[in-house]
Amino acid sequence: QIQDRIMTQVKSKILLLILTMLFFIHETSQWCFDKMLDAGTNEDINSLNFSPNDDYLVSTDDSGDVIFWDTATWTSVSSYDIGGTDAQSAVFSGDGMRIGVGFSNHNAHILNASNFAKWFEYTVTHTKTLDVDYNDDSSRFLTCGEINGARVWLTSNTGSYTYYSQMNSGDDVNSCVFDKFNRVIMTGKDHRMVVYTASVTPTQVINKDIGDDGKCVDVSPDGLFVITASKGNKAFITEISANNLIQV
Repeated sequence: QIQDRIMTQVKSKILLLILTMLFFIHETSQWCFDKMLDAGTNEDINSLNFSPNDDYLVSTDDSGDVIFWDTATWTSVSSYDIGGTDAQSAVFSGDGMRIGVGFSNHNAHILNASNFAKWFEYTVTHTKTLDVDYNDDSSRFLTCGEINGARVWLTSNTGSYTYYSQMNSGDDVNSCVFDKFNRVIMTGKDHRMVVYTASVTPTQVINKDIGDDGKCVDVSPDGLFVITASKGNKAFITEISANNLIQV
């Protein structure tokens, strides 16, 4: 009887495993290529980001184009190009009112999301501005790149952004992002993921060796995890807490 119960349990687990695999195969078979967006150039695409309500997708490329796509029709509805420099990164503010764009000529441009026109531009003192981000409530704007690490700017709906603080990682910063605690997470050529408090006088709270040049960093939509990818085909997933980052 004991052997029969054991065999019954084993068969049940095998059946559950088979059903789980069949479900996974069914679900993944539904994933399919939906649409190719033709930016009209042969240049590399540097970044893609959705608007908060998912109505638009913004892309940037090495030709300097910032293109806005309607996600209902996947057609280009507008574009922005300053000419003569790469468009490295673009991101919508959390309130959906602004789009921040980083260019290789060390400038950042802020666009009005209602008409995709330039609101203002300013020099952010990176030799190249490689990445940009807004915090959750859109009160702060983040830039990073070659020279001068990462910089935080206080946003405004009536005028230009005001410099607030700077964080250095020891080398060029390829990617940067705010977490839900308004800390700045960045990675770059120094083979590290570095986390700072985004205060007037920033405090370094994490300095993690990732083994090679950090290429990109991002935070999950729920704000619980950060993923960092490096040049050496590695990705690190880290759990976020108020006081620490715990590698999982």
